[in-house]
Amino acid sequence: MITKKGIKRHGVELVEEPFRLIIACSKDEPEKQFWFITNEFALTAKDITDAYKCRWDIEVFFRFIKQEPNVSHPVSLNKNGIEVMLY
Repeated sequence: MITKKGIKRHGVELVEEPFRLIIACSKDEPEKQFWFITNEFALTAKDITDAYKCRWDIEVFFRFIKQEPNVSHPVSLNKNGIEVMLY
């Protein structure tokens, strides 16, 4: 059972921090749902979904960087070295 304070099974609380469940629908596919669990109560549901969308874009970018230009082990970590590897 999911409650406002967390998940309870057989009367034992597994989560001490309260969390919030946000169920968002896709604009393109209204039947498609995305579930987000957060402990952030100050932000709106749109702010939370926008943050996850940005985070997903970052994940996709890093996956691309690791796979496409073959920089899984960068030779340099400074700005110029990274620009040379990507160029």
